[in-house]
Amino acid sequence: MKIKKNNKQELPREKMNSVGINNLSNSDLLALVLGSGNRKQNVLEISNIIFPEYSKYTYSDNFSIQELSKKLNISNGYIIKLFAILEIARRLYNKKEYIQSLSDVIDRYTYISRYDKEYFFAIHLNTRSKILLEEVVSIGTETSAIVSVKELIAKAIELKTFALIIIHNHPSGESEPSHEDIKITNELLNACSYFDIKLLDHVIISQMNNFSFKDKQII
Repeated sequence: MKIKKNNKQELPREKMNSVGINNLSNSDLLALVLGSGNRKQNVLEISNIIFPEYSKYTYSDNFSIQELSKKLNISNGYIIKLFAILEIARRLYNKKEYIQSLSDVIDRYTYISRYDKEYFFAIHLNTRSKILLEEVVSIGTETSAIVSVKELIAKAIELKTFALIIIHNHPSGESEPSHEDIKITNELLNACSYFDIKLLDHVIISQMNNFSFKDKQII
């Protein structure tokens, strides 16, 4: 469906040319990304549905495009475009090449607090704290994730990693480490020590708060 000619000033492109992109609403910006509407709704109507409704839901790699499409009664194509622009935004936000503090880690990985499964990440650093690689080591269940210390160390040796930081989320909202969290940290600490790799921290991210093994002087 097209926007009526007498409402041409409401077109996102027209508004951008008139008032500048900084003055567009969130729905206007989303409409620019989506590009066009469908037979029943114009692009502004679709963006006005998606933006306020989408904020009620949690975006994660586990969230089904089909589920969100059904909840919003919008075709998959629009949801895919939405996910794509969010992923671009996340990558641009996380474009820092160096990790120099705990806050850098937390800022970079806050988004995983909303995941409904445990995701285990590793950051490989060189001697100047520059990121060599960020990798998803494991995707688990709501309460645990299986981590292969052997594979993680093998990757670190391959990259000539100077230091490692490991991060995972707790979908429960609690950040206190479990017995398994402590066990895997100790195993990795011993393996890193053997190969002269520094394990700088193990950070647990949750919606309520965060936990740093280094801050608590556990490692």
